[in-house]
Amino acid sequence: MKKIILIQPLVFFFCLVVLLFNACDKIEQPYEQEQVTGPITGVEVKSDSSKINLRKLLLEDYTGHKCGNCPKAIDTIHSILNLFPEQVIPVSIHSGYYSTYNTSPYNYNWVVESPTQPGYNALDEFFQVSAQGNPNGMVNRKDFDLSSFTHVKGIDQWKNDVGAIVSLPTQATLYLVNVFDENNNNLKSTIHVRFLNALAGTYKLGTMLVEDEVLCDTLAGRVVPQKDYRINPDDDFNYHHEHVLRGYLFGAFGDSLMTNPSAGDTISKVYTKNIALQKNPGDTNPYYLIPGHLHVIAYIYNAITFEIIQAEELKIKP
Repeated sequence: MKKIILIQPLVFFFCLVVLLFNACDKIEQPYEQEQVTGPITGVEVKSDSSKINLRKLLLEDYTGHKCGNCPKAIDTIHSILNLFPEQVIPVSIHSGYYSTYNTSPYNYNWVVESPTQPGYNALDEFFQVSAQGNPNGMVNRKDFDLSSFTHVKGIDQWKNDVGAIVSLPTQATLYLVNVFDENNNNLKSTIHVRFLNALAGTYKLGTMLVEDEVLCDTLAGRVVPQKDYRINPDDDFNYHHEHVLRGYLFGAFGDSLMTNPSAGDTISKVYTKNIALQKNPGDTNPYYLIPGHLHVIAYIYNAITFEIIQAEELKIKP
């Protein structure tokens, strides 16, 4: 007589679920980290889909408004942007000794501060860029090593390092959609990630909020000069502060993506943030942001080596 083995329905269901789960691609539904409440409505601003396959990198300029040699870094950035249009995303990060704001006329606080080291940015506290002098920076955080500081690049190294990276194949893409609600100053940023190649390691998503064209506004009480040793007197009150880090959407070191992604794997993240704004001339708070000058930067990086494999930037308003 043949033995008939009956599989209990619950056991069969469990086995089926395991089988289906293991057969699925590693694709996650959008994950939303709520930082504000209430609806966010406005005009969508979207990445140019025809350009997301370009290899793009993050160029971090660690600077300070009291650093008289630092304006040369911005000139270098302009030159690099002309050489590699649409492939270089710069950010100026104020941190450390030359960013103190306790002496007139340098009373403006540029620093997005570390919670553990006042006066220093959290990224700078970790990567120790300003400790090696200013102006210095990082190009995609390549060659990270806290014993030799090979990741810290002088401005004379930036062009060659950028040229070597932008010629590499694109390994992942970023597609951004931003909505800024002018009624409540809330921002919603949706970031779509797609891995084009199979990669080893764990990857994270970093974000930054950056402001362009920060100028003196004496009527509003905002005086933001830059020390520049190339002019006399060397306090430049007409200086255009560009690509200035103003904050993050998910902390200084970002959010988890996935480990050992396969080619074609996708994941989306959604972040919301309230942006403190001062709209009226004459307001006493000098630290206002101008929404028309704000951009979101997103970048994918290896959680162990910290090297960035792709970056993208998008303004928050049309």
